[in-house]
Amino acid sequence: MDGEVRLSVTVVTRNRPNPLASLLADLREQSPGPWEILVSDDSDPEPAHEVRRLAREFECRYLEGPRRGL
Repeated sequence: MDGEVRLSVTVVTRNRPNPLASLLADLREQSPGPWEILVSDDSDPEPAHEVRRLAREFECRYLEGPRRGL
């Protein structure tokens, strides 16, 4: 083992791209930062486009949910 910590962060979101952008920016500013960030999105179609764009911008894995809410 090389001592490197590989931390994954999962974020669940629905129809809230603005707070998500702030959260992802904060996570990417951490040192050391997470090894990977997964964004699980259950947004309606219109906000989902923005959430998907943010996931790409912040180099996150994007997982689309069933759009049913919790």
